[in-house]
Amino acid sequence: TYIDKFDMSMFRQNDIYPDIWEYEEEADEIKDELRTSFESLKKFYEKMAEQERAVLVSIY
Repeated sequence: TYIDKFDMSMFRQNDIYPDIWEYEEEADEIKDELRTSFESLKKFYEKMAEQERAVLVSIY
């Protein structure tokens, strides 16, 4: 999967939020957290699609 191959240093170099990418010693925990968050978000969107609902996203 992508999460197993992704390079945290690339996120750090590109100033990707949140600023957690320098914690290489915590890479496994960060990847697990990202994987869990992605699965939860995916389930949410699947549920909304099943109910034929829209999702509005606002980024400040």
